[in-house]
Amino acid sequence: MSYNLMPPEDVERMFRRMELVRPDTSAVRRKFLGCPYGEDKRQALDIYLPGDGAGPFPVVIFIHGGAWMSGHRADAQLAPFLPGIERGYAVLSLGYRLIPNIRWPENLFDIKSA
Repeated sequence: MSYNLMPPEDVERMFRRMELVRPDTSAVRRKFLGCPYGEDKRQALDIYLPGDGAGPFPVVIFIHGGAWMSGHRADAQLAPFLPGIERGYAVLSLGYRLIPNIRWPENLFDIKSA
């Protein structure tokens, strides 16, 4: 019995569009992009910090959608979380390895590692 709600091709097509649009983060003065936490290039995170203050800051953790098969830490899904920076929050955007290159629950382990 299969529990797939959408064929993988449809999921890929739907989320591929979001990967093509990247929010403009040029106004964020303090950011650290592509910080690795594992050996795979997708095991990286982006850190966006408020412009002022030494911290510690409260943190919003963003994990992109994509049914574990697509998406990127810097795609369009990140945009609604960026205004938190102006309110004094740090925003962490996590990347993780995707299916079919790995098997579940390895991508969940990636998130826990980050």
